Amino acid sequence: MRNLVNEEEARQIELTADWIWGDSAAEGKVPPAGESIMLRKSFTLDELPERVVGVLTCDNAAIVYVNGKEVAQNKDWQQPTTVILLPHLKVGGNQIVIRATNEGSTPNAAGFFFEARMLHSSGETTSLVSDAAWEWNPILNEPREGRLGRIAGTWQPVTIVPTLSVWTKSTAQPIRESLALGLSEQQPAMVRAALMKNDFLMTALGRPNRDQIVTSRPQELTSLEAINLANGETLMKSLAAGANHLQLQFQGNPEGLVEFVYEFAYSRKPSQQEQEILLTELGTEPAIESIQDLLWIVCLSPEFLYVR
Repeated sequence: MRNLVNEEEARQIELTADWIWGDSAAEGKVPPAGESIMLRKSFTLDELPERVVGVLTCDNAAIVYVNGKEVAQNKDWQQPTTVILLPHLKVGGNQIVIRATNEGSTPNAAGFFFEARMLHSSGETTSLVSDAAWEWNPILNEPREGRLGRIAGTWQPVTIVPTLSVWTKSTAQPIRESLALGLSEQQPAMVRAALMKNDFLMTALGRPNRDQIVTSRPQELTSLEAINLANGETLMKSLAAGANHLQLQFQGNPEGLVEFVYEFAYSRKPSQQEQEILLTELGTEPAIESIQDLLWIVCLSPEFLYVR
């Protein structure tokens, strides 16, 4: 199942970003295989937009940090990565940092492409793209536990890389479609786990190897499943990101927050008793930690497992 995208509307979206890299791509040079560089863009927001969606790709791979936190990775340049940026932005100064890598065994073309659209409360749409205003650094960051970490070295203007036809042919339309969908009012469609790359949490919860025939699933909760559901890092990061997004979306509106979570998770509104208890715990200005606790309670409830 996937969201429907109006392909004609998507084609009308004009992509204005440039492919960029460091000095190894300047003056027609070909970047060496295995080279990794840092790229960054700083910008200021006077107010948070209503929706922000970014799409990126990198030949060959990239790690994306927004305001110091890792938010996405792109491991295949032919499959652009979509990032919902709003939960990670703030009023005032913001910074996007990319750790970009050129793979291969011999020197080959390298480039990074980023295009984002911001929909403001006024109805205006603005762009944030990779261009000559970005900077690069040959010294890599020192990441730790999903954080950007320290970056030494000197930042310099990027090199605009000539766009290869194979890049445009493979990525332009998917990028347009992702931007169109991200700015629409459609809720993101859920994706079957079988279509996603396996991770430790899914393995712990008993996701079978698709190359093996499985005719039954145990009903008892294993110790490994219990540990990962109680304090597993993968689930914790997902719930923390969701809590951050919901706090921004429902500032000063805890009633709307509770109702949204119940309708999305249970396909029903909360009972009066449930709402009273949760509003008492959340308060008038729910903290991220309180919202994260709410999401944890919902995800571990038998009703959620039955409905979803």
